[in-house]
Amino acid sequence: MAKRGSQMPAGPQAPNHSQARGGAAVCGPNDTGKPTAAASGLDPAVWRGPGSDYADGAAAARSLLAGRNRPDGVFCITDLVACGFLDAARQEFGLRVPEDLCVLGFDDIPEAAWGAYGLTTFAQPYARIAEEVERMLTGETGTEGVTLLPAPPVWRRTVRLGPSPGTEDRPCPGLPPER
Repeated sequence: MAKRGSQMPAGPQAPNHSQARGGAAVCGPNDTGKPTAAASGLDPAVWRGPGSDYADGAAAARSLLAGRNRPDGVFCITDLVACGFLDAARQEFGLRVPEDLCVLGFDDIPEAAWGAYGLTTFAQPYARIAEEVERMLTGETGTEGVTLLPAPPVWRRTVRLGPSPGTEDRPCPGLPPER
């Protein structure tokens, strides 16, 4: 999101409560994503919830958006969390997405494409996951059970400076195709 217009200051340089924008947040049950952000020089707030559903997303929004250093970019561990976060951000805090707040999800569930959400997300390669599980169960894998699969971004409307017109709702060009 930093490359897409979100301000993501680290540590003590984070803006104070009188500024409208500042910082990043990760919403999930643990610190997933924080080490990657730290390697890029970012220090995102992390909201840890009990699960990864719609209600957790709404609770995350209430917690993170009511704080002194309101984030202007949020990565949610699932699309359901992102949908709950988006609804609470818009309805309870009056925020405009993506003008005031950028939100990313993960999964590319069908609801992410609904007009009310238009959620920018990362698509899970479900067919490849099933193939890899089959390989693991039949003993065909030689990687000790670890397989990395691509999760291509699907650009919609929840991140500033998104894709070129006409490329929405499709994986980004230049990424390897799913097999």
